[in-house]
This record gives sequence, structure tokens and C-alpha cells, in this order.
Amino acid sequence: MAFIFNLTAFFIFLRPKTRENYFTLNLACVLIITGVYIEKGMGLIIPGFIPDTLGEIFEYAPSGLEKRVALGIWAFGALFFTLFLKFALPVYTGELRFKSSSPDKKK
Repeated sequence: MAFIFNLTAFFIFLRPKTRENYFTLNLACVLIITGVYIEKGMGLIIPGFIPDTLGEIFEYAPSGLEKRVALGIWAFGALFFTLFLKFALPVYTGELRFKSSSPDKKK
């Protein structure tokens, strides 16, 4: 199921006409997120709760260091997202343009 979701979203992203439509763009994003969750979340987390051959389920809680590392990764991602968004939005809206100077024109 995850492969079908990811493949469908890939083909939606390939066509320029569907990339310009907000409904299909959101649909593709939801399909990608759902497909990755099914592949990674359900494929890695749920089997971790299956009892071993003796019927014991092991409890796990992340340590303080692991929590800080995870928080740092999220903070680093948020920082890069903010920085990239600061440059991408003016380009996307047309406020930031490249001014070319042609060699034919003399001042």
C-alpha cells in the first residue's frame, strides 16, 4: 500500500499541470506522508511491540541525551526551513529578480 501511495504521488509530481493545481498538490503531499508513515512507522514501530519467544515485551524510554539530540535535529531542520523560506518566497512571488546587464548596451 505504501509503495502505491508513493508511486501515485511521484506521478502526480511529474506532471506540471497537476503541480499547479492546489488540490492535486495537497493530495500528492498527503499520499507521500501517508506512504512514508506506513513504510517506516508501521513497519518499524509496531513490530517492536511484538513479544519475544518467551512472551516478554521490553519497555524502552529514551534517555535525556537522546531527547536532546532529537530536539536538536528538529531545531536544525526548523532553522534551515526558515532560512530557505526567507529566500524562496521573494523568488516565488517575483519580488526578487536577477538584473542582467547585456554587453551590447553601453552606459
